[in-house]
Amino acid sequence: MFDKNALYISIIIYLVIAFCILYYRPGFLFADKQKKKLKVFGTGKNKNKSIFPFWFILFITGIVIYFTVCSIIKRFNYNLVETI
Repeated sequence: MFDKNALYISIIIYLVIAFCILYYRPGFLFADKQKKKLKVFGTGKNKNKSIFPFWFILFITGIVIYFTVCSIIKRFNYNLVETI
């Protein structure tokens, strides 16, 4: 189907993004002021809940990264074959 390189590149980009999110600890993902506790999934008056928790953001990011890398590699391979 797609080249194995697309999977490897996607995993590397995914890990870099996950590391950056954990390193910078944005306020919308962490519940306390020291930014040590992640918010849980949910809605309501509780400040420790979010509709965009860390796991959900990583899930969507992983899918978007994989399809983006696959489309770039497919386009690059198509242009490479077209020039030959």
